[in-house]
Order: sequence, then structure tokens, then C-alpha cells
Amino acid sequence: MPRLFVGTFLSDDGIERLAKLSADNRTLGETWNAKIRWTKGDKLHITWVFLGDVDSEAIPDVISALKLAISSFTLKQKPLTLLYDRIELWPNEKQARLAVLTPSSTPADVFTLDDAVKRAVGKFISPSQKQHEFKNFRPHLTLLRFADGQRRRSPIPKTTDIEIADSLMPLEHKINDLHLIESTAQPDAHQYKSLERFQLNLDG
Repeated sequence: MPRLFVGTFLSDDGIERLAKLSADNRTLGETWNAKIRWTKGDKLHITWVFLGDVDSEAIPDVISALKLAISSFTLKQKPLTLLYDRIELWPNEKQARLAVLTPSSTPADVFTLDDAVKRAVGKFISPSQKQHEFKNFRPHLTLLRFADGQRRRSPIPKTTDIEIADSLMPLEHKINDLHLIESTAQPDAHQYKSLERFQLNLDG
């Protein structure tokens, strides 16, 4: 069965700026004594909800539910913009699995939109995934993953080890649309395919 999630991709400008971040930190894996894998530019996105495995026959219903929820959503502030201004290691430095870029503050519209999306597709979320998807939403871009899992590392990775250009942050991410995306596992990474694009109502 297809593995699906709802996401918003980063703009070309944002991709270009984050390409410099990875280029400036080519030796970060050596510094951390860890195997790391940077997220490719065309895969940089925020995830609104991860549905997990969905029956192919249900995909048209998922699309219809999302289309209705997103087309009727009204923004209180326009444009809807996230300003990423901090890098964090998740879940923490000692057990880091991810390095993410996240905003210090998040517009209320983002949480309202996330709630609308989750409500629209709630019945399609795989049972094993539901306990994770209805926790507090924290928008973020995954910059890199630790390819060696959660093994104990020495030294402990720290965000202060990451070289960050003054011009990088805050990184602006305008939320103009959402996509229903199929994720397919590959030997070295996941491949993403947009099945449907949903434009936010920016005029109403």
C-alpha cells in the first residue's frame, strides 16, 4: 500500500540557501563522529500529517477530503509565513536522530490549518500512526538524519558545532499550498511523489 503524508515543500530560494548550509558543514559528520545524511533540496518540506499506509482505492477519498478542508480554510493573516530561526537536535543531543530547522514562534493560522487537515483525513490515518499525529504540532524542516541510529556518541553532537552563516536565518517559508505526497523507500533515502496539490485560499 502507498505510504502517504500531507506536506508543503520549501521554495527554490529556501532550497538554495540551505544548500550553502550543508556545503559549509561538509566535515560535520567527522566532528560528531557520526554518519549523517543531509536532506536533498527537493525533499525539504514540513509535514502536516503522516497517514502511513493507505489503500490505493481510498486515495480519491483522501484527496476529496483534503480539497474540501483546504479550499474552505480562511486565513486570518496573509501571507501565511513561517520564519525558521533556530536549529535543534531531536529528540535531544544525547539521543539525536535529526537536526531540524524550526521557528521560535508560529502563527496561529498554522495550528488551525494543521487541525483542519488532521480532522479531514483522520479516518485514513493508519492505527499505528494515530497516537503520534495528534500530539502538539511543531513545524520544522529536517536538515539531516543520523544514519547510525541512536547509538551513544562521543563527543555528544551539539548545535553549536554547526557553522551557520549570518545571512541564513531567519529563513522565510511562505505556505501557499499543500501536497498529498507518496513516499517510497529506496536503498539510500525516500522518494517523494506529489499526488495532488491543494492551493490555499489567499484571496477570500
